[in-house]
Amino acid sequence: MPYLLWNASDRPRRRFCLPAVLLLLGNAGLCAARQEAPPQPAGEAGAAAQTTPAAAPEFDRSLAGVNRARALFDKVVETYRTAPAIRDEVTVTLRFSGGGEEGEQSSTVPLIISRQGVRITLNDITFTAIDGTIYGEYAPKPKRLFVEDFQGPLSVDLFTIQNSIFPFPHFGLCLSDTPIDELFQFTFDARLVGHRTIDDAKLGSVEQILVESSTEGAPCTLTIDPATSLVLRFESELKDLANPDTKWLITSEMKPQPLDHFPIEEIVVDMDGRKMVQSVGLLVAEHATADLIDTPSPDFTFTDPEGNTLSLEDCAGKATAIMFWWIPSEAESPVLESVIELQKWIEQEQLTAQIVPVNCGDRVEDLDLYLEGRKVEIDRWQDEGGAASIGAFFAPKWPTTVVISPAGKVVQAFVGTDPSGTFTERVRKAIHEALNEDL
Repeated sequence: MPYLLWNASDRPRRRFCLPAVLLLLGNAGLCAARQEAPPQPAGEAGAAAQTTPAAAPEFDRSLAGVNRARALFDKVVETYRTAPAIRDEVTVTLRFSGGGEEGEQSSTVPLIISRQGVRITLNDITFTAIDGTIYGEYAPKPKRLFVEDFQGPLSVDLFTIQNSIFPFPHFGLCLSDTPIDELFQFTFDARLVGHRTIDDAKLGSVEQILVESSTEGAPCTLTIDPATSLVLRFESELKDLANPDTKWLITSEMKPQPLDHFPIEEIVVDMDGRKMVQSVGLLVAEHATADLIDTPSPDFTFTDPEGNTLSLEDCAGKATAIMFWWIPSEAESPVLESVIELQKWIEQEQLTAQIVPVNCGDRVEDLDLYLEGRKVEIDRWQDEGGAASIGAFFAPKWPTTVVISPAGKVVQAFVGTDPSGTFTERVRKAIHEALNEDL
């Protein structure tokens, strides 16, 4: 914790990362926060009751049924991969039940997808991907986007495995070389196990494919329009393996419309103000801290091994850049060199500012050995249990840097770093901005 994004090759770990996935979905506005709601049917029977008639036939799991599922699935994949583009509007519904509580939340997401490019709007964040490069526009504060390169080719991992935006099967069907495995994050070693034709109350006569995992995971169902070979519904049920009574029912209702050309005019409208980003997940991560910008900083208290403390009150009168980090994050997003560089810059410019590196999650002895081995001398402030980084500043992963004005106002927040050397420049600009800010 709190690495919410993980590599696609790390499949066996996904089964144990459910809380992280739900946290990220919560940041994206798709997750119900265990809010009160009218009772919803739970479990597989509940999902069936909401989407299919009670008399729906069982899935045909015979060899003939599996072969029919495979043939249909291949046809669906071919349709998505050969269409010039597909416009869709996906309504994702997440139903929670467990511990005597129930909740439900829905979010409607418009998108355009083809093998040439993708455009998706999630809440107030718009993502565009063309030729292996993702462009992002964060509407309220576009200046806060990452400036990082993503090495193509474009893959479904950008939108599902890494970023937990998994209720959209289009990406697996259209972009991935292994669409069955990528259909759903928690169904690894996936296989088609059944087929049936049903009369759906909303969709009419449709075909359904059942996908299951070779290990204990989450089965998912694809509902296919036999006339167009496009996906109309995606359903799955997540269970907490440690608490079997806790479950999440995920349903994506889709309205796919094949287009006769790739709408480049919609995907590339105006690149002014847009910047290349490393992944959708990092933009969603920044969205988690966005509500703090231009507001008074939450209080915090850091301690060091000698028993000294540092609080928000101690930072009054100075522009303060708090840089949350931990040892594992240095391999992917190194920040310690930036700490030293920024400290030297502040001294040379004689600014009324300070850099506060705060270690999260590492033992003191490990921290000391790490700093000694790299001959790095920095303050050893620590955030016990992530109370400030996660609890107060909603940092979705480390490193996260928060810049606070001398009057105690949050001016900027950066998740991660970038390899091009622009990270320190962005922090410098934020410090200058903080020195000119008033509540």
